Amino acid sequence: HRKLFMVFYKSKLAKMLLPDNSKDDYITLFGFSFTRKGYFMSIWEGVEMQIHRRQYAECFVLAVIPTILLCIFISCIFIALPFISYYILYWLEMAIYHHSAFDYEAKANCMETTYFIVRKRFAWMKWYCKKELPKIDNDWLE
Repeated sequence: HRKLFMVFYKSKLAKMLLPDNSKDDYITLFGFSFTRKGYFMSIWEGVEMQIHRRQYAECFVLAVIPTILLCIFISCIFIALPFISYYILYWLEMAIYHHSAFDYEAKANCMETTYFIVRKRFAWMKWYCKKELPKIDNDWLE
């Protein structure tokens, strides 16, 4: 199994973007994970980061064809769409439903180290835009 993208430890960007009182120690931007920690995080945090990076890659791929069509028929300004599609979907769902299918999938499966063996592509889609999400059994991680 190939790992997607990279993790940057002791990241000034993570320190700058994450508030001191944040329960999260990492942030994933454009498929790269930035953590304020200077050492490898727990296995669960690592799996959660990998899930988010995989989701980003899937959203990127999902936006490629529409972007090509928009660039051909409307304007090349849409060239950035694949790079920001994950964030558009994330914040749109957060604005409407106050939760995220991306976060839900990552939190619900972060304790399963073999998750990528059984995970189907675009697994987050089955929870996207649902009014309510099932309870996660591993709330003790938070």
